[in-house]
Amino acid sequence: MHSNKVVHCDLKGANVLVDEATQKVKLTDFGCAKLFESSISHSDMNGAIRGSLAWMAPEVLMNKGIRRKADI
Repeated sequence: MHSNKVVHCDLKGANVLVDEATQKVKLTDFGCAKLFESSISHSDMNGAIRGSLAWMAPEVLMNKGIRRKADI
């Protein structure tokens, strides 16, 4: 995901699935995902903040300087 310049922006346990048989991890709910170099602003999203606010990095909430660190 990060190698494709995509930041999830809403990582939490509910958005991570694990296949018990193969132990493969899959991410879900990319509704808040953004491109690193995108200039998406709050006005582009009709002023709505999407996702789980309690789990979001401050830079995601402020829509400033979103990088891979936002997913950690």
